Amino acid sequence: MRNKSIVAVFVAICLLLLGSGWCLAEEIKLQSGETIRVYTPKANEAEVKAFWTKERLFQALQNPMTKEILTEDLKLTLDVATSALDEPKLAPGYCPDCPENQSNYGDLFNPPSESAVSNEAPCPASDYSWAYDYENTRYPERVNGRLFFTTDEGFLAVCSASLINRRQLLTAGHCVSNGNGAWFSNFYFIPGFKDGEQPFGQGYLDRIFVFINYFETGIWSHDFAMAILTTDMGESLGYLGFAAGWDPADLNWLQFGYPAQEPFDGNWLVTVLSALGYRVSGIGDPYPCAVGSIFTQGASGGPWMILIDDNLYANGVNSAKPVSCGETTISPYFGADAWDMYEYVRDRQ
Repeated sequence: MRNKSIVAVFVAICLLLLGSGWCLAEEIKLQSGETIRVYTPKANEAEVKAFWTKERLFQALQNPMTKEILTEDLKLTLDVATSALDEPKLAPGYCPDCPENQSNYGDLFNPPSESAVSNEAPCPASDYSWAYDYENTRYPERVNGRLFFTTDEGFLAVCSASLINRRQLLTAGHCVSNGNGAWFSNFYFIPGFKDGEQPFGQGYLDRIFVFINYFETGIWSHDFAMAILTTDMGESLGYLGFAAGWDPADLNWLQFGYPAQEPFDGNWLVTVLSALGYRVSGIGDPYPCAVGSIFTQGASGGPWMILIDDNLYANGVNSAKPVSCGETTISPYFGADAWDMYEYVRDRQ
């Protein structure tokens, strides 16, 4: 009886501490060996919906989230073969209203070049082109959106995020946590966001998953997060596939995001097309990937997509920018760790 009482007390304590993330049961060791921290937001849907008034949404747009890497912390590894690769894996996406022949997706990889550069590394990391994308109600644009939240210091802020399964969301780690042991709150996802419009309603986060090494130390190599929504938004909107373990030297990425600092204001989706510039050492392993990009603050958490057999797969996120170069964006390399997190979250949605 005594043992049962102890267990009951432990369970009760865990339930009370669930929202703070301190319950040991909320740390999960993945097959890759890395550990993820699981967090259940305290506010319910009604409270979050009431919180995000038009005034607060506007205020958050004035505080786009960003992370910058100090020059002295950045070591450029131009030999991309110096960082190990993992076994390539793919999980299919879903589009409820697309034709079987999805070759028209290839057009997204040739966006109108409103700005193009051709400089040597390290600034920008690679050539790139970019364009506004106003098609917010078609696939895949509509599975991208704005993620509003309150920081641990009480500031209203905003990031980008995307659907990668019917209830599964992908964003940057620094869009859910400060990287120093504290969670954010009042998460509010608006897919297909454009000029303040909310064409598909809102999504609310039921559980959030982040690598513990990012949660506690802010390590750049694991600056990405996933979440489970309270509703199946992906059933009607569709969602991106997920790819991990692919050789970045062979890829072209189409990056999506909502940059909100000059020359942008965070109201429109922007696409950037670029290839690998270099892998970045000195900020964690596996080495993150750096590309040329015009993205500014607010694009954090938006997906890096690759095209394989006419289908789109998330293969990175807008994570950080080096202080020394505003035209370079960095994403964690999506390898075995990212794949294990994806499967763990997908199987629990």
